[in-house]
Amino acid sequence: MRAAEEAAAVLAPAETLRHLTTALKLWERVPDPADVTGTHRAELMLQAAAAAHATGNLPRAVGLAEDAAAVAEHRANPAWAARAYERLGMYLQYAGRVEDALRARARAVELVPAAPPSRLRARVTAAMAQALININDAREDEARHWCEETVAVARAVDSAEDEADALITLGITEAQEDPASTRRLYAAARARAADAGNHEIEARALWDLAILELGLGNLSAARAAFDEGAELADRTGFGWSWWGIAMCSMQLSVRYEAGEWDDCERLAAAVPYLAPPLAIASLGAAALWVEVGRGRTTVPKRLRGPTALTALNATTDVEVEVAGLEADHAIWQGDLDRAMSAVRHALATIDARETRAFHDDVWISAVGLAVQAERAERVRAAGDAAALNDAKAVGQGLLERVREAIEQAQRVGLAHEVRLRGFHAKAEAEWTRLQGNSNPEVWQAAVEAFSWGHVYEVARCRWRLAEALLGAGDREQATVAAQAAHQTAIRLGAEPLQAALELLARRGRLDLGAGVPAERGLAGLTPRELEVLRLLVEGRSNRQIAEQLFISGKTASVHVTRILAKLDVHSRRDAAARARQLGLDQELDHGQS
Repeated sequence: MRAAEEAAAVLAPAETLRHLTTALKLWERVPDPADVTGTHRAELMLQAAAAAHATGNLPRAVGLAEDAAAVAEHRANPAWAARAYERLGMYLQYAGRVEDALRARARAVELVPAAPPSRLRARVTAAMAQALININDAREDEARHWCEETVAVARAVDSAEDEADALITLGITEAQEDPASTRRLYAAARARAADAGNHEIEARALWDLAILELGLGNLSAARAAFDEGAELADRTGFGWSWWGIAMCSMQLSVRYEAGEWDDCERLAAAVPYLAPPLAIASLGAAALWVEVGRGRTTVPKRLRGPTALTALNATTDVEVEVAGLEADHAIWQGDLDRAMSAVRHALATIDARETRAFHDDVWISAVGLAVQAERAERVRAAGDAAALNDAKAVGQGLLERVREAIEQAQRVGLAHEVRLRGFHAKAEAEWTRLQGNSNPEVWQAAVEAFSWGHVYEVARCRWRLAEALLGAGDREQATVAAQAAHQTAIRLGAEPLQAALELLARRGRLDLGAGVPAERGLAGLTPRELEVLRLLVEGRSNRQIAEQLFISGKTASVHVTRILAKLDVHSRRDAAARARQLGLDQELDHGQS
């Protein structure tokens, strides 16, 4: 029964779109007798565009709205053209084409006279204000002007939904200076939109409230707003629209940051198999955070398999997210070349976007600094001065990018954004590690910068803090940091981080306290598997391993297969690289001495 309900929820908007598209094709076969026919065609196209949006098919929604605007303009029907341009602007904005969205909405305003007051005038001016606030270098003064006109017109014609839309935009302009006032504006807007039965504007109020709370680090309030928004979308048939998918995606993201990983995976698993590609890509990317953190064997397939997330016509936001997570996964695997390739791809995608996403920019650059810090540790140990200088040069460029993004974010009033501050602090800390002098004070600052509630990042920064403290000779504080990080890693099921902390503890002879499995060997390998791994790192074949250990070739092959599985790699070469990345090669050498 549940499967049937899910199928119906997915297929209903698609069936509506199919019927409307068929009607459009039939209409095109009939001679156009009068202007009214053109108006009806425009109306039908806008209905089809709305259905396309409800299925998560933004390109189709944009195309149909463009056609509707062209038909209405051709028939010299300014009212219908304005309606079409206003809807077109919304779909373009969802698609990330914010400059095109602004132009479409400006055209809608041009087509509707300011007097006498009308509902259509209120609608297009509210949309214009929203467009101005969403472009790069948001034009807040102009947005406020249009909001003020919208409120006046909306009250004159009794249009509560358009007044609500303007109140939301006004709230955005005040969010940095007066969050309490912004919350009141969002609450009032939501109530007005709900009374008017406009679910999209009601959802917008919930979305912007959730984003405000998330930016302030109020995870419980953000989670509640995203949950309400997702429920609203599901209840009103907008579950697979852009905003419905976005609400569901953020439901997962906020749980990931709060450390509610089991709940995050539960929500991700509930996505029906018939969901549109945009939903599968967006929600799959949100679930991938936990899969990478837990070291799931499903990660490579999600990243590079035939049904990879980026092959599903994903948005650039999803593309950046997946690339950043591929880099993080590759670091855990010890594949620094793949990690840096993913970082470069993500940064290139960010640079090609119309809007500047400061959080993505700083996060990806921080990941890139972690890659270069790992690289520096390797080449420093190998005595490769040229490679070390190159790692430092690349890292310097990434650090400058982080600092530039932070300066720009401050200029537009985003200095309060806690995730931005967190990844900035982590980038600065990774820079000290890259230079060969991992600074405990800077890592402590990174821990504190994430202490608003990003559970996993606090643990990761504590891992590096413990490492830096150990290097500075402060074993007592290193133990405290390592124990706290280890407890979090166990609770989350973050196996790569747990293994890294246990390796650090063995190297530094730190006591991680209760909760460390006594039987757990290096990376979970048995003593015999460690012997096989040592020979594998030396480049021995299965036959040579068998001869050295006086075992059969078949037994040696079984050991190698198990080692690959436990290290979550797919080749002997990758296993050797993974062993070196985890420091197992050094531990194995110590075991032989």
